[in-house]
Amino acid sequence: MSSILNKEELVSRVESEWGRRIRRYMLESLEEALTFASSREVIKQNVTRIVARDSLMVGKDIIGLSEIDRIFVIGAGVLAAPMALAFQEIAGDKIAGGIISVPFDPRDVQGLKKLYLQKANPLTPDDNGVAVAKQAISFVQQATGRDLVFVLISSGASSMMCLPVEGVKTTELAILRNMLIKQGTDEVEIAIVLNHLSMISGGWLSTYTKVSKIYTLVMSDALGYDLVVMGGGPTYPDDTTFAQVVKVLHKYNVWTDAPTSIKNYLNKAIGGGAPETLKTGDRPLTHTRNYLLMNNRMFSEKLMEFLQRRNINTYLMSASVREKSSPVGNLISMIGRDMRKNFKKPSALIVSGNIGITSEIQNYESNIYAAFHALKNLAEVKGMELLSLDTRGLDGMTEAAGALVDANTMTETLIKGPQLEFYYDQMEAFKFLKEANALIYTGWTGTDVGDILILSNY
Repeated sequence: MSSILNKEELVSRVESEWGRRIRRYMLESLEEALTFASSREVIKQNVTRIVARDSLMVGKDIIGLSEIDRIFVIGAGVLAAPMALAFQEIAGDKIAGGIISVPFDPRDVQGLKKLYLQKANPLTPDDNGVAVAKQAISFVQQATGRDLVFVLISSGASSMMCLPVEGVKTTELAILRNMLIKQGTDEVEIAIVLNHLSMISGGWLSTYTKVSKIYTLVMSDALGYDLVVMGGGPTYPDDTTFAQVVKVLHKYNVWTDAPTSIKNYLNKAIGGGAPETLKTGDRPLTHTRNYLLMNNRMFSEKLMEFLQRRNINTYLMSASVREKSSPVGNLISMIGRDMRKNFKKPSALIVSGNIGITSEIQNYESNIYAAFHALKNLAEVKGMELLSLDTRGLDGMTEAAGALVDANTMTETLIKGPQLEFYYDQMEAFKFLKEANALIYTGWTGTDVGDILILSNY
């Protein structure tokens, strides 16, 4: 089970016995939800070996293994290795080979057999991601009608398994992606742009075999349920067009400064000079099955269930957050003031999303900053607290998963007055909250379904 390593310390910092009980309930519920959403548990919940029938159950599909010679496994994303390990425990005797991209040194992965490991960058397309894509295509091409291909997708997959169209470099894809992010482009629009510049996303992976059935299992930090957004949708249709891609680039004022090679390709494509992404009903997609196993919303709903079991009146904010840390922290804390008036105590409001995705600062501790910026509004509100957490267990480049702040957080440190403003100006949230003993530590959780915020009122 996933554990909050400093749970007892966090609980002890609440003044009242009632407050300590509510905080414990909140942290225990979070631990249960993180365990439920771990890659190992998610795969085991959705893929089952039925020994008596010599079959494999994937979702609602039952596959007779006596009719299957080999299984090839392709994994891309930060959770690809643990997902592959869990799958191997279930169907390892049938696995003949495959490629798994990992965001760290492959030598750190223990236990995977018959699967080649390749380090790749989850944040930006690079040549390692291209190597993964070419290996993935090679394994798909080997598959016959008596073989299966399992594709394991998680956050970062579209960078960790990328294959730019002819004439476009990975560095140019990265430039365009960063331009779109800087302009606050919607994640769906970013996905359709990049899908149209790829020969593996937008359903293209499915075209490299005409006979083998492909099962794609997805764990995502995306905010919705559209598989187009998740890892580039390598075996899923993208029904948008090149004309829509160009419209997106103009909408966010990036067309003029976009790499010339990309503009040339899109101009050629609009004129019919390049193949479209695969569309609903296209023949190669008829032998694919796509399953979304876990995402941000599913995680939030499970967390709400665990909180309600502990008799905490829990609400789930219908709109997910996709914004920079400072406005998120300020907004949530201001919502808290209304929450005190209108929600029956004890209560909790869950807000899910991806914090800081529009920030120009890459890899910074966005959850810690969200909690830090909420402090100004929570400082004088007794009995209310905000927890902000990266579900991976690692917020940015820090060893902390996030932070938990309330009115007492200000008094937990000697930093006051003008000095506090200095920390705001210098963006030193981690340093401030570490001194205030407000950071949350979990270690690597084995999941990555985005960020979660819990505003509680007791």
